[in-house]
Amino acid sequence: MVVSIEGIISERDLAYGLATHASNLPYVLVSELMTKQVITCSSRDSVSEIAKVMTQRRVRHLPVKDGDQLVGIITIGDVLKHRLDEMQLGRTCFAIMPLRGARVEGCPIGLGRHAGIPASSRMLA
Repeated sequence: MVVSIEGIISERDLAYGLATHASNLPYVLVSELMTKQVITCSSRDSVSEIAKVMTQRRVRHLPVKDGDQLVGIITIGDVLKHRLDEMQLGRTCFAIMPLRGARVEGCPIGLGRHAGIPASSRMLA
């Protein structure tokens, strides 16, 4: 089943709608308020790529497509949770890493002694 995305409505669209339509806003059609040029991402995009798009385009929700198929929506909350999980994994790897730059099973490839860990969170060696 091919799904076309006609538009997306955001809090920003509703705020502009409120400024324009005031007390008539509840009676305005979604099609009049929605953003019609929808930015999407692919299910094969990395979280880093998605975070960059969200930051540059100032959006908090991206429909996810796999080819022509709409398969979901990713939110800024999803991106933040993934980043926090990565940081936690980095801290765990750092805590058990015996040597600078050592590789530990389950840790991201190329994770060095302080890679991705904020200075305030590092344990002093």
